[in-house]
Amino acid sequence: MGWLEPLNKAIYPSRENWRKSRIAPGCPQFGEASVVERPLEYDREPEFSVRPGLITPQRGSHQVVWWDPSRLKLGEDGGHGLQQEELLKDDGGASSAQYQAWREQRARIIDASARPTFAVFLASQAADAPLEPVVVEISARGAADGPAGRRFGALVHAVLRDVPLDAIPTTIRQWTQLNARILGAPAEEIEAASTRVEAALRHPLLDRARAAGRKHREYPVMLRVENARLMEGIIDLAFLENDTWVIVDFKTGEDISLRSDRYQRQLQWYASALSRLTGLPATAYLLGV
Repeated sequence: MGWLEPLNKAIYPSRENWRKSRIAPGCPQFGEASVVERPLEYDREPEFSVRPGLITPQRGSHQVVWWDPSRLKLGEDGGHGLQQEELLKDDGGASSAQYQAWREQRARIIDASARPTFAVFLASQAADAPLEPVVVEISARGAADGPAGRRFGALVHAVLRDVPLDAIPTTIRQWTQLNARILGAPAEEIEAASTRVEAALRHPLLDRARAAGRKHREYPVMLRVENARLMEGIIDLAFLENDTWVIVDFKTGEDISLRSDRYQRQLQWYASALSRLTGLPATAYLLGV
């Protein structure tokens, strides 16, 4: 069903009246077809399109004129917009000046609209640290064999986003299987991700998160900083403890120490954003899982 199909009954005659039309007042003499040409397989068939002329549609009290396309100049380039001679009248240059002023105003609006109001950057890609950096504590897991890569990292993060913080192993595995189907992850990654999430939930930081009255996961933050810059990011886990924000970012796969500076800047921006937006201090932890 096309989006114009609901209009068909107000445009088309009933099927038995397709070949019944009357002369349309004010129109030239029409031929027998309302289509330009037909596929070869219909070449010897009797004409069965709506006969051009005045017809009565299936619904409504109005009448419709079906045009004969052979009476049209098809394939010609049409004009676009108002012709200049319609705008520039013989009025001593007044309309010309008005038109020129409109063009200049339009150019100014387009130029102003093309300039961004903010220079947006992601906390994970920040090249500099905020003005009030915090110390980021790193808790990296030991080296472990097993899956790695973006899909596996996305799987672990998705489970840590969705699973209850007090989940038992059976529940963790169910959430892992669900997200694995979404991401197309194989059985090997399901096993490894379940194990990693179990270990992460046993970490003392997660004990503190479970005890917190206010906590957020996959928490979006945005902070306007100097020179019309706008920082955006999503915090893996943030919870309030003794009127201080505790921020936790989960990392998987690679050796965290190799990218420590970049990860620390990311968490420093998160801490700066929450602190400035809420007026409360913040600490940050990088947790390898």
